[in-house]
Amino acid sequence: MQRISKNVYAEIYYWGCNQGFLVTGDGVVLFDTPQQPIDAVRYRERVLEHGPIRYLINTEPHNDHIRGNAYFPGVEVIGQQGIKTRTSRKSLRSRLGTIPCSASTSPATRLRRRRS
Repeated sequence: MQRISKNVYAEIYYWGCNQGFLVTGDGVVLFDTPQQPIDAVRYRERVLEHGPIRYLINTEPHNDHIRGNAYFPGVEVIGQQGIKTRTSRKSLRSRLGTIPCSASTSPATRLRRRRS
């Protein structure tokens, strides 16, 4: 973690986006979260050394910015309008669809062939 100024810190060593936080007299404001669970837990513990976490701002809805949100329970999340809809399971399924798979190439069929 690097100290950018008196009250601003940035994490540049985690895989994915670069998280950061701002320390205020009222608590800490986070910007994005680490995407790997162990990194998110470690980051939370380090941030809590600076005060209670008041807000978590997601700068965009990509996984490398939001995946670690679950490791900050009770913190108010601020994001772009529509982020809840865009990241819901139903929305993701409708945008990604399903991957077509014929019976002859399905994993189950290949497994049965190997056993024969």
